Amino acid sequence: MNNNIMLTFFLAAFLAGSQARGMTPEEIIQKVQEKYKSLSSYSATGKTVSIIDASGVDASRLPGTPDGIKDSQVFKEAMNKPQTLTHTFTVKLARPSLYRIDWEQKVHAAFSNKGAVWSDGEGNFLLMGENSYSKLNSQELALASATGISGGSAHTIPSIFFDGQSNLFKAMREFSQQKDEKIESDDCYVLAGNMAGQKMIFWISKESLLIRQRQHVLGGPAPQRGMSDEAIKESLKALNKEATPAAIAEMKKTMQQAMLMTSKMKGSMTETHQNIVINQPTVKQSFRYPVPAGLKLSSSPF
Repeated sequence: MNNNIMLTFFLAAFLAGSQARGMTPEEIIQKVQEKYKSLSSYSATGKTVSIIDASGVDASRLPGTPDGIKDSQVFKEAMNKPQTLTHTFTVKLARPSLYRIDWEQKVHAAFSNKGAVWSDGEGNFLLMGENSYSKLNSQELALASATGISGGSAHTIPSIFFDGQSNLFKAMREFSQQKDEKIESDDCYVLAGNMAGQKMIFWISKESLLIRQRQHVLGGPAPQRGMSDEAIKESLKALNKEATPAAIAEMKKTMQQAMLMTSKMKGSMTETHQNIVINQPTVKQSFRYPVPAGLKLSSSPF
């Protein structure tokens, strides 16, 4: 090889490597958001593995759990030792506002929790289990309502793809870059950040700038500030509930209890995306979930 050509080759490689090493975590995140914003469609399969140790949580204060369940031996045993839960999911998104996320959580050999949240352009729908089927007032509310029960898959990628108020990156603070790692054979940046006092870690493909994995590390200080009264009023309105002072106070109390409980839990939730396909043609019908015949539609999942 000619010496000048060799020198040019090594200089270009050096500069490229220096540029990559010189990107700050914030610059990487900005490029990731720009990448998702440029996509016309996104689909993936995946799995969320949650390892949860709730032994430090006072079960008597868990919001929304009936007393009969709290007092059961099975519930007490579950609260006193680490539990491993696995969700499998599919995510399908397209512009301007089409989405469908299906999930399944194997409870035991004979039973699974299944559900879906979707819009085929005719509204925002949520199916939880076999009996809860609702049409919600907004995409944000539908996806937020499905976040926990879907193992996080209804939030992570949809929030960034559609870049709404719940965009996961917009809630993050204090980004730092860790040692690069591989997901399957994909070289990834590894970025950590803080969200509401809890640690989030992202594995981002260097080649595609798409998220391959997200890990939520449980535990940490409870947030000092919750939703504003105005935000709570909007949430109640979206749930077709009257925003009375009593309703606002009750929601605020429930949210504070939930945040306190979460801060006392230990463990992690690791969401991994595979078989990612982007920018493929889509048809609205493919976003429609096959609702069981005879299931009654309601205006709220709660």
